Amino acid sequence: MATETWTVDGVALSSVAYDIRTWNGLDNVPGVNVSGSGSGTSGGTNGMFQMAQMHGEFWYPQYYTAATKLLTMFVSSNDPNTGNPPSSIDQGRQNFDKNFDTLTRLFGRRRNLLNVVRNMSDGTSRGALCSVMSTIEPQLVPITSAQITVELAIPDGFWRDATDTTLATLVAAFSGRVTALDAATAPMNDMQFNIVGPVTNPRVTDNESGSWVQYTGTVAAGKTLVIHNVNMAIDDGGSGWSPVLANMVHSGDSNWLTLYPTAAGGVNITFGGSGTTGATQLLLVGHKKFLR
Repeated sequence: MATETWTVDGVALSSVAYDIRTWNGLDNVPGVNVSGSGSGTSGGTNGMFQMAQMHGEFWYPQYYTAATKLLTMFVSSNDPNTGNPPSSIDQGRQNFDKNFDTLTRLFGRRRNLLNVVRNMSDGTSRGALCSVMSTIEPQLVPITSAQITVELAIPDGFWRDATDTTLATLVAAFSGRVTALDAATAPMNDMQFNIVGPVTNPRVTDNESGSWVQYTGTVAAGKTLVIHNVNMAIDDGGSGWSPVLANMVHSGDSNWLTLYPTAAGGVNITFGGSGTTGATQLLLVGHKKFLR
């Protein structure tokens, strides 16, 4: 099993100077967004709303809020460079000041999000851009060490793979589980879809939610249609043609298409169209997302 560590803007919190002391609050998952709408007598709560003069409540698909994480660290009096214990009380106090200053600089930023990376027990890494939500209030034990807790918020709500890669390559008429995404536990709303022709009216459907995205036109042989979820754009991926944005249609999501993990693991999608050959492909490019 790999050693589990955390880094913030490249600074390791697992050093002897400022170690993670407890896992309490680290594995919190995002809550449910309860800002539902409706014309009934009450607004949405936990994915439901009540209509006037009707029994029960209506359920609607739920969305996650931002996530919060609590980092509880121990600021020691060990040398921040070597990790050696201090040779005197005075030296210990000086080391403590250096270590504490490092943390206050790190978590005192208010003009930028922090790049937090969590190295998991299996050797993989998960990252998130975080905002500091609380001030640092040290509990001195006694004057040469202290325990501090920092509350972080993940505006996006989810952790993600540290790097973007081509996660899966699927052939036309594919329908089923994408095992390359088995580890994902959170919705992936910023996946990039690269469709390689030939194919006419290509459609990608997330079978868990029923949402889909489609290009009503033809992607010729040797050409690529790149569907960007991040900015709701499309392009040719440098393959030398001009796809038409007005030909894009979708249903079920505010972006082109969100992929939702299933209870069995992975995502379950359908990809197809007409006029396909063995060269027709769908490439999923991006990163897996995680609730914790």
